[in-house]
Amino acid sequence: MKSEMLVLLAAYNGQKYIREQLLSIFESEGCLSVSVLIGLDPSSDSTELVVEEFEGESCLVIKNKEPSGGAKNNFSLLVEHALDSDNKYFAFSDQDDVWDADKLSLNLDNMREMELLYGANAPVLVFSDSRVVSESMEMIETSFMKAESLNPDFCDDFKRLVIHNVGQGCTFLFNRALLELAAPVPDGARMHDHWFMLVACALGKISYIPKPLLSYRQHSTNVVGAHGHGVLSSIEKFLFKKQSIVDSIIKNQKQAEVFLNRYGDLLDKNQATFLRKYSSLSRESLLYRKIFCIKHRLAMSDSYRTAGFYLFR
Repeated sequence: MKSEMLVLLAAYNGQKYIREQLLSIFESEGCLSVSVLIGLDPSSDSTELVVEEFEGESCLVIKNKEPSGGAKNNFSLLVEHALDSDNKYFAFSDQDDVWDADKLSLNLDNMREMELLYGANAPVLVFSDSRVVSESMEMIETSFMKAESLNPDFCDDFKRLVIHNVGQGCTFLFNRALLELAAPVPDGARMHDHWFMLVACALGKISYIPKPLLSYRQHSTNVVGAHGHGVLSSIEKFLFKKQSIVDSIIKNQKQAEVFLNRYGDLLDKNQATFLRKYSSLSRESLLYRKIFCIKHRLAMSDSYRTAGFYLFR
């Protein structure tokens, strides 16, 4: 598929919304050309029939014979296929969102400014805010970032980004330099978007657009969705979801280990030392762990997440 932009879309049981999303992508304004690569996991609904309606010169459907094992694995397969393409820029897409007509053009303008500033071969990632809507596209939150208490400044703080991703993959635009550096997404990665953001932070450049450029649809079957992080929801997590917080910390440590193993020779000394110590932190005493986190000023985007991190660290 010869185009300037390749959109990577992971699909599974998405018949209800995927047509609207594909239409919003192909109706994008300001891009020279856009192609879509769809990774379709075996589905029990009519998703396959819907995407086949779009299949052609600008839309290729890869039908996974076996379930990929979730969104991360589906996107990881798409990333590997993208390596064989001739496209210069890439974007992740959920199957149930609706993109603004100027989403790609604004992202692309920002990308070109970054490449002009840092060089055409610099690995660059651009991401933005989104708005949260209901199944019927009624407004729920005007800003996903504010609703989730996510601080975009963390995208330039490698240590904090290791413990907490602050970007939605569905808003990402990245260039081939970053694709070739980040691929393949390893099994030890938390999610494909967290992995790409870590690579861009450590070895490239990141730019944030503080404007919602898509409608993020919230519904009962979302694999990953927007969930509030206010006082009540945080207290609930403290009381009833301790194990999930602990599991998340362990997974972040595993990701840190995998990241160090792959990119250790490319990282600066401080980054490498931090990853080595953080990835093995569970083997240290409770006191050592607390001191380590305080010393490195590790924190989440808001006080409630940070409290949970230190409480169960």
